[in-house]
Amino acid sequence: MKKNLLKRWMMISIIVSFAGIWPEIGAGQDAYTFFNLGTNYLRVGEPDKAIGELNNAITFLKNSSPKPENYNERLAEAYNNLGLAYYEKKEYSTAQLKFSEALSNNPSDTKILCNYALTFYVQGSYSTAISWYENAITQSVGAEPYLIDIYNNLGVCYANQTSPDFAKAEENYNNAIQITEEKNLDYTDAYYNRGNLFYNQGNDLNWQGKKSEAIIKFDQAISDYTVTINFYKNAKDLEGFPDAYYNAYYNRGLCKYDKGQYNEAIPDYEEAIKLNPGYMWAYYAKGYAHFMMDEYAKAFQEFEKVLDSELDSYARYGMGVVFAKKRQYEKALLYLNESCDLGNAWACDTLKDNYEELKGL
Repeated sequence: MKKNLLKRWMMISIIVSFAGIWPEIGAGQDAYTFFNLGTNYLRVGEPDKAIGELNNAITFLKNSSPKPENYNERLAEAYNNLGLAYYEKKEYSTAQLKFSEALSNNPSDTKILCNYALTFYVQGSYSTAISWYENAITQSVGAEPYLIDIYNNLGVCYANQTSPDFAKAEENYNNAIQITEEKNLDYTDAYYNRGNLFYNQGNDLNWQGKKSEAIIKFDQAISDYTVTINFYKNAKDLEGFPDAYYNAYYNRGLCKYDKGQYNEAIPDYEEAIKLNPGYMWAYYAKGYAHFMMDEYAKAFQEFEKVLDSELDSYARYGMGVVFAKKRQYEKALLYLNESCDLGNAWACDTLKDNYEELKGL
């Protein structure tokens, strides 16, 4: 399959999203009403309405006289929820400004620090996100429940930097997992992300020819993906199928494929497809597992399912190599040329390196 293509989607956690409903506050009663209305709109996924009500809450709160008890903390909560409303609208720069306002009123609030860090993460400013997450850790006394998410998110940031620091990423995933296991929590984000980290390390080692070291990493990844799979498999009241569920099956299949366990990889690809029938990568990977076992008819059937999808060029490449193996060179050339024309470098290289043989000369 050339170099395996891991689904690199990571689990990034939104830390305890919003401040809850205010109790009645006497002075600033209008602010109280608007804040609770805005927060309820945020809860039910209506960010535009939430923005209007929260802005009203902030205006009335600022104009209230006398100022209510815990004025700065309440103002911070309103700005935090306002930031989350803009975050839901994917207006990340505006969300960032609102979280900054929240922090100016309550600079040690862990959840606000984490939400602020998240805005840098989603905009690709990983080093800045890291500094804010680390700041949140120093402020987490009394807010320990957030630590597990902070460590997980830090791991994602370190793994996604232009120059990834895999050691720091693993360290932070390990910290999140340690808390998970010590407190017996239902939390798998860090396991899934650490599995991705181990898989990528194993894949790199494989391509360096360090097969035995690669297998160790693949086995570690398989273990973490299995934790993720079992969590979702046994979860109660699971709404839909989270991306991590079918990705964990697919990625575990890739690990088994890279270990040469092609027959064992196929059931994992099939489970991924059951959970997400439109998951083209799983059909493609399943096709290659059959191909590696010389089951060319089955491989062709899987590649055919991927035609006219976003993986069309890969499908045509796979069909081309199937026909090459069957010594049906005219069809092999047809599909490989089509794949190459669609921009698949693998197909172009195969044509260049094997042209004489494919011509049947």
